[in-house]
Amino acid sequence: MSSRTNPDQSDNSSQVLYDSFMKELSNDDEPPASMLQSLCRMNSSTETVEYPVGGDPDEPRNFTEDEIRQFLKRIYEPVLNPEKVHGFGYDEKTLKMWLLSEKTRDSFKLLGVVGMLGVGKTALCRLILNEKDVKQHYFPRILVTLSESEELEKVVERMLEHLGVEEGIIDTISRENKLPGLLYALHLRLNGKKFLIVLDNVNEKDGYYEKLVSCLKDGHGFPKAYGGAVILNGRHEEAIKKIVGERNVHGVELLSCHDDCWEIYQTLALGEDGIHMYPRSGEASQEVKEELKKKCGGLPLAARIMGELKYREKTTAHTVAEQDPTENTAKTSGEGAKQDSPDAASASTGSSLEPKP
Repeated sequence: MSSRTNPDQSDNSSQVLYDSFMKELSNDDEPPASMLQSLCRMNSSTETVEYPVGGDPDEPRNFTEDEIRQFLKRIYEPVLNPEKVHGFGYDEKTLKMWLLSEKTRDSFKLLGVVGMLGVGKTALCRLILNEKDVKQHYFPRILVTLSESEELEKVVERMLEHLGVEEGIIDTISRENKLPGLLYALHLRLNGKKFLIVLDNVNEKDGYYEKLVSCLKDGHGFPKAYGGAVILNGRHEEAIKKIVGERNVHGVELLSCHDDCWEIYQTLALGEDGIHMYPRSGEASQEVKEELKKKCGGLPLAARIMGELKYREKTTAHTVAEQDPTENTAKTSGEGAKQDSPDAASASTGSSLEPKP
């Protein structure tokens, strides 16, 4: 990973949202340089110039707190539909091989999934939890996201909640018996079952890390005799290796296929109603898809951010056009139509991330 640098400042609107995104990251989160360089430049005059009707690309836009919050929510929103998860074919097969191996059918499995920020580790784990063969083999299946701001007691409490234990019972155990009681309750809940638990965002810097290591290695809370499995997911490879062992760590790499990057971008850029980009009357060229892949550096999160920025640009253009009927009229004839067509935009800028009809 490269250290952070200041991205191009030419697109002030994107810059505001980008700065808000960066504030959400902890100090050790360092996206690759290609991501930093492309996020705020994707709508600049040398690339995809398709500003909202009547908008000025040089005039900064003031985003509301709600708009910024929705932007961050959308790019981090879990992808629950398997059909919208792309690029994990090899990773999925590898994890399934480990989880469904006949040789270790009844043994407790500890696996690790590691990779840089935004590479799709959590999306991969969610995909595995809902994979047909895995669902037939493991039950219950839960994902719990860890946070450095909470104690291990709270993590175990959330596990029990996901496993269907009533809140009142959890509160009583926590108040009277603390962590030992909660771990015992977890053990009883999982005893005799082939469970699959994903612990998301494992970090060696968390205060409860050593306790977590002890629980997983010594079996406190996690029965070991029934073929259950725990997947640790995080960016800190050495921390996860200490728990699962070097041979049980799977590294998630950047996307190598431009089609996968394009589909991720499209998912955010199109929006739920699909009206905010040009209709899919024709497939994007390989050159356009490759350009997008280079811009996002093969990083799924970067492709999502770029897609969300494009979605917001199109949403604004659509709203302004509806509010100003004279602009709509201009678009249907003369220069207005030429300036707003994807072919005209490509001719004037030299490249576009829009598929040509």
